[in-house]
Amino acid sequence: MIRGINVSWKQPVAYFFVSGSCRSLDLSDIIMSTIKKLLNISLNVKAFVTDQGSNFVSFSKSVYVSAQRPYFTVNGKEIVYLFDPPHLSKSTRNMFFKHHFSIDDELTDNKYIIQFYNEDSKLNLRLAPKLTHAHINPGPFEKMRVYLAAQIFSESVAAGMNTHLELGKLPLESKCTINVIDKMDKLFDIFNSSKVPNSKSFRRPFKNSSIQIEHLSMMLLFFKKIKVFTKINCTDVTSKMHFINGWLISINGLLKLWVSLHESTRHPSDYVLFTNRLN
Repeated sequence: MIRGINVSWKQPVAYFFVSGSCRSLDLSDIIMSTIKKLLNISLNVKAFVTDQGSNFVSFSKSVYVSAQRPYFTVNGKEIVYLFDPPHLSKSTRNMFFKHHFSIDDELTDNKYIIQFYNEDSKLNLRLAPKLTHAHINPGPFEKMRVYLAAQIFSESVAAGMNTHLELGKLPLESKCTINVIDKMDKLFDIFNSSKVPNSKSFRRPFKNSSIQIEHLSMMLLFFKKIKVFTKINCTDVTSKMHFINGWLISINGLLKLWVSLHESTRHPSDYVLFTNRLN
């Protein structure tokens, strides 16, 4: 499917019947030939967005996409590569629940979210009213729902847990978990901006503002430093966490895409990017 960045339109361009997963070799041929056809009819292809299926990851490596080089070339034209932010958010949530994240020698633990939910759910006036059992114990289908991941990594959950921390209902060790939730909420907001007015500053259209750049720069450092350990025997499984490299590529890809779009617009000072069109 192709989709407009500056104008809200989308159009399916091809579909394929397969009996199983599409081989990376076939996928590469489909992707490259489709982009060439679009370029030949004068469409200005700027970015390519996929999930993190193994065949897409294999394709991205075959065209030398990396955190340092978040693009590939077709007929000499640079195409920015982005992994779908909602998919990355779900993957991050799944690993956040399954393992410990280590940041500056402090560990996250989803048990603090469970503790908070167990207390908050008993109240008539809740701090995080959207939080449900499906958020805390997602089944196979719940793990596929973007909104459940977004509502775990949310401002209200972080603020509610901070309140419980101040009241002594959560231990000081929960602070690392709260900080990660808050960071992920702001990151997803940056990647999900739209025309709709929003009181959340990070949810407003992307315009390379200092607050947006500072958070993206902080998240690049965050994902470079993060370590992931199993809960049972504290085995380091960081190298198996595909969401880390996915976020690094997508953040750098967004920054590169902004430069490309900003330079080509007629009124660069007024230009904004609605990033939800990249989802």
